[in-house]
Amino acid sequence: MRILLSLTALGICLGACTGQWEAAQDAFVRQAWEAPRGFTRTDPTGRVLEEDLDDWRTAPLFRGILLIHPPYPNPTRGEDLRLPVEVLAFSGLSGGLEGWAADLQGRPVRLFRHGQFAGPGLYTIRFSLAVLAPNLNWASLRGLHRVRIFDEQGRMVTYGDVMLE
Repeated sequence: MRILLSLTALGICLGACTGQWEAAQDAFVRQAWEAPRGFTRTDPTGRVLEEDLDDWRTAPLFRGILLIHPPYPNPTRGEDLRLPVEVLAFSGLSGGLEGWAADLQGRPVRLFRHGQFAGPGLYTIRFSLAVLAPNLNWASLRGLHRVRIFDEQGRMVTYGDVMLE
């Protein structure tokens, strides 16, 4: 009887913890879909000069599995951005990552797709905002752009803002 009560209590606790975790993930996803505001300023070597605490946080689902460092250089003048991705643990990460942003008409455009990671370690993903307006000049793209990163199952991993000057 004591074992049954213990298992029941454990089940209730796990259910409550799962509910809290799901609520935290849902809140994170809602924040990711808000309009961009502010950005983490980085130099051409990746050093953070000014941090936006809302940018590049890891979603609750991926904490302890991945760290996404701010892309650099940010702001950019059109050069490729480098996005450091630190894989901490292989469990919980299946497949690769995809980065998305909205074009000038608000349509989603894939910025990059990085396939399967080889294992824990530091990886650098390169991407450009040029794909958001391939036939237009850079002046039309100037401003703040929200980049959202998903795993291959479409789960939100992180988000952050990039300034194009």
